[in-house]
Amino acid sequence: MSAYRDYPLIRYIYGRQINLIYEKIYKKKDNDILPLLKFISGNSVIEDKNIDYKVDNEKDIYFNINSYLEALFNKNNINYEKIKEDNENNKLKKIDDGKKEFRGIYCYESTNLQKNVLQIYKIFKNSIPNAKNILFCNKETAIEELTAFLYRALLCSSNSCYIIAGIELLPFKEQITFQSILKELYINKEKQMKSCLVIVYMNKDADIVKYLKNIRQSSFEDLLKNLDNINVDGVAHNIQLITSDVSGLGKSTYIKSKIKEINKEYIHFPLGGVFTRKDVLKRLKKLNENINIKNSIIHLDLYDTEQIDLMMEFFFSLLITRIYGQNDDILYLPENIPLKSKYQMGL
Repeated sequence: MSAYRDYPLIRYIYGRQINLIYEKIYKKKDNDILPLLKFISGNSVIEDKNIDYKVDNEKDIYFNINSYLEALFNKNNINYEKIKEDNENNKLKKIDDGKKEFRGIYCYESTNLQKNVLQIYKIFKNSIPNAKNILFCNKETAIEELTAFLYRALLCSSNSCYIIAGIELLPFKEQITFQSILKELYINKEKQMKSCLVIVYMNKDADIVKYLKNIRQSSFEDLLKNLDNINVDGVAHNIQLITSDVSGLGKSTYIKSKIKEINKEYIHFPLGGVFTRKDVLKRLKKLNENINIKNSIIHLDLYDTEQIDLMMEFFFSLLITRIYGQNDDILYLPENIPLKSKYQMGL
């Protein structure tokens, strides 16, 4: 898509997100784009999300949206040039005494997607993953989201780390799109790529994984041979996990009492059984509308479910990146809201 190629900030948005900004600048609608701005800017402080922007009728829609975002970030003293380059502080650390720089596509067979993503990111960055640098695939992943992510990763102008996990979970149509974009942007152009894209999978027999094995990859087997020994404790902030091997030991009661002891508002958010991303997002948005940010603590009460992959994706997204979404609808949960979770599944 030429817009993704020509306008760097467009690579962070897709689908209804584009419509939200279009309506805001063309139709002057008061759409709430703050969660989207938080996602694009990497959680920067956005104090003023309204600017007097004049549409350039000689240019196309994508030019105006890209220019509007640049002007908006500039007004908030956010260096949008660094955003387009995925931020200087997001560059990969060099390995082997600073002599080796990782570029290109790498593949890794995982035994635990969420944990291995954290471990890989810690090897390269030694920091918490940014939401815009990670895509967990599932059966509901939209083509537009996948396309925007791949253009963002493959055309990034700095040596940054991107991770796409569970590639084999994509529907057939999305897998074809994935292959098409790699053919356009990567195959026979490997040396032009400045960033690092790690593709993590669990099913080595999946057709999409077999396809990946036939394209030229970079190798970092020596670096990842001890991946399971990488400690990821403490990567998330303002979070407390209350764990046990069995249920019925009073974890929920303990959490509630500790929150009340410090005179904070107790917010109970149970999740388990049968649920969908759409249901979870709807509940989170309702919670976010009514919560007192300065005086609340959320209790994530996770209980038995057969939808382990969906639960783990929710757990990772909310606790690590603080952003949860359903295709082009996203919610940002502020970092200053503490989270406590009763948890029995091993991360």
